[in-house]
Amino acid sequence: MEDNFFAGYGKTVYGECFIGREAEINRIHQRLFSKGFGNLSIVGLPKIGKSSLAYQSLYFQKEKLWNDNKILIDWVSLKSYKSSRDLYQRLALSIKDKISKLDSVNSKLITALDENYKEIKNPETAFVELEHYLLSFFSEIVSNNIRVIVILDEFDYVKDILEEVDYQMLRTLSYDIENQIAFVATSRRSIFDIERYSGQGSNLFATFENLRLGVFTNSEANDLFSKANIADSGLID
Repeated sequence: MEDNFFAGYGKTVYGECFIGREAEINRIHQRLFSKGFGNLSIVGLPKIGKSSLAYQSLYFQKEKLWNDNKILIDWVSLKSYKSSRDLYQRLALSIKDKISKLDSVNSKLITALDENYKEIKNPETAFVELEHYLLSFFSEIVSNNIRVIVILDEFDYVKDILEEVDYQMLRTLSYDIENQIAFVATSRRSIFDIERYSGQGSNLFATFENLRLGVFTNSEANDLFSKANIADSGLID
């Protein structure tokens, strides 16, 4: 029983337990690691492996990506937030803390991020000012040749926290060269369908390349059965 390969069913799968998806991983890397990088949307049925694919292809490699390419990876589960302000504050705080722990980062950058974050977390900051400080926050990072990739897991939940101005904010963050970061969304529905719910005037969806995740190929299924040591058990043909 200690060797039950399926004991972690329902959790995020990564490392040695991750099977297949080589074509999808290559597509993710081509989109995000190229000079003209952009947003990516991983869409698929529940429990088909969307979060696991994002974790394995990006977050699992976060240390190597930073050391080799100065790429900073952050992970946000969107069902944990009640408002867009909560999301912006958490995102800025998480990235600021990650950067402050890096040895090779300019101290002036950390000071600039701290100053912008004070205004981002201030509940009295009007939305127009919040947008200014958020864009300034990421502009400081971009000017230091750091690329930020944010995984927005469970993106379906944004319909409860984002309004049209927020979709426009995310589009600006991922579109303007001076403050450009990349978003990787995992969701059951397409970004277009989700955005249409409350972002009627926005076209954030147009900045995403869609990757629809299907079931395993025969080869991947065989790899799974082989790794689970059931290929010779008589359970499969």
